[in-house]
Amino acid sequence: VSAQSVGLLLAAGVGGFVQGRYTVEGRRQDIRFKLDESQLRSAADLQNIYVRNLVGNLIPLGELVEVREGSAVQSISRINRQRAIGVFGNLGPGQSQGEVLREIQDYLNSSLPSGYSYGLEGSSAGFSESMGGPTLALLIGLMTAYLLLAVQFNSFVQPISVLMALPFSLSGAFLALWIWGVSLNMFSFIGLVVLMGIAKKNSILLVEFTNQMRERGGKVHEALLSACPLRLRPILMTSVATLAEALPLMLGDGFGSETRLPMGLSIFGGTLLSTLLTLYVTPSWYLILSRLEKKRPVK
Repeated sequence: VSAQSVGLLLAAGVGGFVQGRYTVEGRRQDIRFKLDESQLRSAADLQNIYVRNLVGNLIPLGELVEVREGSAVQSISRINRQRAIGVFGNLGPGQSQGEVLREIQDYLNSSLPSGYSYGLEGSSAGFSESMGGPTLALLIGLMTAYLLLAVQFNSFVQPISVLMALPFSLSGAFLALWIWGVSLNMFSFIGLVVLMGIAKKNSILLVEFTNQMRERGGKVHEALLSACPLRLRPILMTSVATLAEALPLMLGDGFGSETRLPMGLSIFGGTLLSTLLTLYVTPSWYLILSRLEKKRPVK
C-alpha cells in the first residue's frame, strides 16, 4: 500500500473530494464525496477504514498506520519551496503604505529569530516594485532628454541649463502633495514623469530663441535680454493651458478621483513653480555656462 493511497483516502474521506458539479437556479454546486459523520466519531474509527493495495485487496487502515492525536495547522502553504505563513492587513485612515511597510520591516529585522526570513507578497510587493520601476524610467528619460537636447543645440553645455528647471518642478509637485496631504504613490509618480516634459518645454523655448539671437551677431547678455521678453507670452500661454488641464484632475470627486488627484497635484504644483522660477533660473545658468562654450560663428 503506497503512502499516496493512504493520503488520498484520508483526504477524501475526512475532508471530502469533489467529484463533479451541478447547476441549480443558475448557481453551480459541488458534488463532494466523503465518509458519513457517523463513521468518524473518534480517532479510533479511522482504523476501520479500508484502503486498497496495489493488487486491489482491501486492507484495514489500522494495520498500516498508527493513530496519534495532536494539534497541527489546517493547511501548509509554501513559497519557493519553503514553509510560509501569510500576514494580511489593511491601512488605517491617513496612513501611508510606504511608511507602514518600513515600520514592519524594521520590526521584523529586529524581532525575527535566526532561521526565519520574510518577504513581501501581493500588493506590498507590487508597491515596492512599482516605486522602483518609475524611478529607473525617470532617470533613463533624463539621460535620453539630455542626449536629444545635445543633438538639437549641438552642444553638451546648453542642455544643462534646460534641465536645471527640473528640480524646481519637482519641488513644486512635492509642495502641492504636502499641502493636500497626499502621499507619493504610483499615480503621483506618473504625474512627475509627465511634468518632466512640460517643465523642459519652457526652458527649450528660451534657449532656442537665445541661440537664434546670438547667431545674428548679438552677445550672450544682449541675446538673453532680447529673447526672454519675446518668449514670455508663449511660455505663459502654454503654462496656463497646462494648469487649466490639471484642474479637472484635482477638483473631480467622482469614481476614481483618489487616483487622479495625486497626478493632478503633481502636474499643477510642478508647472506653477517651474514656470515662475524658470524665467529666472534658465537665463542665469545659460549666462554662466556660456563661458564653457566654443565661440559660435556669426552669420
